[in-house]
Amino acid sequence: MPFGRRRAQRALEWLKGVPLPRVAATIGARLGPDWTVEATLEAIGRSRAGRDRLDAPLRPLGYLVVLLEEALTGEHEPPHPARRWDQHVQEVAAARRRDVVDQAATTAAELAATRAGWNDRAAAARAERASGGTARHAALAAARAAAPRRPRRRPRDRGGRRLAGGDTARRRPAHWARRIADG
Repeated sequence: MPFGRRRAQRALEWLKGVPLPRVAATIGARLGPDWTVEATLEAIGRSRAGRDRLDAPLRPLGYLVVLLEEALTGEHEPPHPARRWDQHVQEVAAARRRDVVDQAATTAAELAATRAGWNDRAAAARAERASGGTARHAALAAARAAAPRRPRRRPRDRGGRRLAGGDTARRRPAHWARRIADG
């Protein structure tokens, strides 16, 4: 909705007590020469997305700065060239470049660590192949020697009673005995 002259005056009533040169300096530092009061108010209104402005802020000039920052650093491109918008676009591009560089450096470091791990494994495999497997056999023997030994369990029947060491016939199921007798 376009701003009329009266509506623009009512929208800026809260700036009455601020000296005009300070308001002009604040606006001029952020906007270009093509901006009108109506265009400024429209940009501020678009950035506010329907939220009301304060009627009597405690610091009117500071509130004007906040409104202009919101209008010129938001997602909407202003209708006229603005110094603050150009600066904002450059800041966003620089931040994006920094993020890309940081991400590339992180990826490169992770890749270097992964390649170092691969190289270590390849060197260990080459050393193992060159030694004929004696290192692996020695390591396995050392691991077996260090492991606690469990006593062997004696075989038990279905009732849980111990069987004699060589008596395997009692461990067989009953249907096997019939097969052995038939066969």
